[in-house]
Amino acid sequence: MLKSLYTTSKFDDNYYLGGLFGQGMVIIDKDLNIKKHFTTDHGLQNNLVYYLYTDIDKNVWLGTNDGISVLYPNLPFSVFSENENLKEAAERAKWVQQQDRK
Repeated sequence: MLKSLYTTSKFDDNYYLGGLFGQGMVIIDKDLNIKKHFTTDHGLQNNLVYYLYTDIDKNVWLGTNDGISVLYPNLPFSVFSENENLKEAAERAKWVQQQDRK
């Protein structure tokens, strides 16, 4: 599965995130063992993950082929679609990213 790795991001000192080309997202440990695997069956917008970002609150933002998904720690996926307030979510993500840079 890691052969389809498209993008990576460090989650914390013990875990990394992997965006997969057509297979969703994985959480892996330092030894590259897959701990969790998320796909459209779990609420991702699309299984092609181009971008991963972990904000200061450890929320994981995923840029997919069909939109933005966000994973809150220890909670199910929240998915933003055209029918929901995507503009507000994007503004929040931009604000959080600016705070992380300070």
